[in-house]
Amino acid sequence: MSGYTNLTFVPTTCTGQAYENAPPNSVINTAISPTTASQSIYVPVNFPTTTPQSAYIVLYFYQNLGPDNANATRNMDVYVDGVMLKNVKLQAYSSGEVLTLYPVLVQGTANVTISPAKGTVLPPLLNGMEVFYATELAEEAGSSNGVFKISCSVIVVGVCQLFVIVFFGLV
Repeated sequence: MSGYTNLTFVPTTCTGQAYENAPPNSVINTAISPTTASQSIYVPVNFPTTTPQSAYIVLYFYQNLGPDNANATRNMDVYVDGVMLKNVKLQAYSSGEVLTLYPVLVQGTANVTISPAKGTVLPPLLNGMEVFYATELAEEAGSSNGVFKISCSVIVVGVCQLFVIVFFGLV
């Protein structure tokens, strides 16, 4: 992702911790990070602008620090549209966290920002991000038994590998 430092870590299995989601190694072994500890990471996510809707955002954080920073804590604040929703602390040489934000009310472009928290000496980082939202819930025409059509969208953003996958399906 332009404007950020690309980080690569040695192959790992997330230090054996049981994460909420099991991100693949290709996600946790790479990350983006600003060049200085005072800068933030900005990720805009575009949604349909018709009506506000509830989104489910999953952020992946993993670090594998070198010996110079082995005892440092990476402390980050996560914002959506300027509202701080969570603080993430990566406190060990090799540590990670999966952060789930739900419900997040979105409309148009949602700006996800990962900023350095007060007192941190390490810049924020981001390994990956997933965004889920439902775009339509409507009763099928001519249905007398309450059959509903749900149109869902999934956005998967691999911030280091610069890929975006969008899935539209019916349930």
